[in-house]
Amino acid sequence: MTCAKNGPEFIKILEKGYAYYKSIGTTAMSVTGVDSIPITDDHSVATVHWRGEYRTKAGRDVAIDFDVHYFVKSEKEKSGPAALKILGFIAGDEQGALRRAGVI
Repeated sequence: MTCAKNGPEFIKILEKGYAYYKSIGTTAMSVTGVDSIPITDDHSVATVHWRGEYRTKAGRDVAIDFDVHYFVKSEKEKSGPAALKILGFIAGDEQGALRRAGVI
């Protein structure tokens, strides 16, 4: 598990992740929908429905749909709309799905 605050360390983690996904043949990542369930007045679980598109080393195009559940907090800004902060998330077995699809 990787955890970092916003700033230079977080940017390095994002760059490393981007390089990894490009290296395994990721061609696109898109959000296909979002559902939200309130927990309290300022906390909720947002389920983001993703579609990853990949080109395997054999040249086959593969699409994998998956969900990630984000725990979010709404923080009121002094001026403007509330900002959402991600407190954590739960994702499924990404590496298993990539293996089953022949991506890795």
